[in-house]
Amino acid sequence: MKIHSFLLNNINDDNAGIYRRHNVKIAFSRAILPRWEKVSDLMTNFFEKYKNNFEILSTKKNNSLEKLQENLKY
Repeated sequence: MKIHSFLLNNINDDNAGIYRRHNVKIAFSRAILPRWEKVSDLMTNFFEKYKNNFEILSTKKNNSLEKLQENLKY
């Protein structure tokens, strides 16, 4: 969130360093994005799983990212 705040500083101060507070869409995309209410929990879950799998990512080169991706599906 600190990086996000830094990047949006003097560009979008109202949203800098916070998770979004409304639903969004990607123009010309069929992607289904999570509802804004879930973003905080999803990000917390992502970082917990990343931390738990960091050792796997740093030691094994084969299929490490694929294994992480399987564990992070929401």
